[in-house]
Amino acid sequence: MPEFSVSEHSPAAVEFVSLRENCGQSIARTLIKLPMDQIYSTAPDGAMIGLTAAKGKEKLYSPFGFESRPNGEQGAGMTKPIV
Repeated sequence: MPEFSVSEHSPAAVEFVSLRENCGQSIARTLIKLPMDQIYSTAPDGAMIGLTAAKGKEKLYSPFGFESRPNGEQGAGMTKPIV
């Protein structure tokens, strides 16, 4: 399994894609848990994790404490492509 490094001085961007034929093998769950464990153990107080889920896959991240947006307190997440 890969190691992940997160520093308070350099934000990290990680993208995971699980192939459809691997569905039901907990691969995606493991790929989320590994960096989350590392982030929680090294992130400074007040740090935030931003996540963009594929359409219809938002529920996959709920068990890890992620909340869908917009909600009662937060607006929609936003992206800006760099062309």
